[in-house]
Amino acid sequence: MIGGMRLTLALPSLLVALAALTTITTPARGGDAPDVDVDDLRTFKRRRFPLLPTAGLVLGPSFGAPKTRFLGGAWLGVAHYPMSGPHTFFWSLAGALEVQSAGDEIALPFGVDLRLGSAWFSTTSRYLLNGTVYLLGGYRFGSALDIGAARFGIGASSPAFFLGAVRRIFLPVPSTLELVGVIPRDASPRFELRFGWSY
Repeated sequence: MIGGMRLTLALPSLLVALAALTTITTPARGGDAPDVDVDDLRTFKRRRFPLLPTAGLVLGPSFGAPKTRFLGGAWLGVAHYPMSGPHTFFWSLAGALEVQSAGDEIALPFGVDLRLGSAWFSTTSRYLLNGTVYLLGGYRFGSALDIGAARFGIGASSPAFFLGAVRRIFLPVPSTLELVGVIPRDASPRFELRFGWSY
């Protein structure tokens, strides 16, 4: 168990490192001005959109709860990147929907998630994220399986790694990893290991 936790905590750094190797670069065509002067990162600007959409789809197992199992989830919301350079802190707020099971029962709890962390944008594509690392917190309202539950965790994501894998090996390799602790109001705590895709 301890070895698994160490591996999980090391994976965010691995995702960011892999993203640096797989970032997609597109040469400027004749007559086109490049988005960024790569020789001077101070010229990097996301001039028009400090707010960007965020979305994700994750799957994965859960541990610690005798009955309730996490099957998958999705979120959709907005993220704010207040600094104009390639590296910036960020926060995002999203509505979330999950699929849970307990025996023959299926529940679809919904709620909200807040993520807060650091983001690294590609220096050659203004809106392509090389990677993010973040803390997350959220809440799911009552469902058929519980009367509500708080969520806390850590995560990492690399859209650039995903796009690089699709380009090189033509497979949608998961590029998001989250370790989440769930604290229901009427049941024992559990952990969820989520993997999938997000931006």
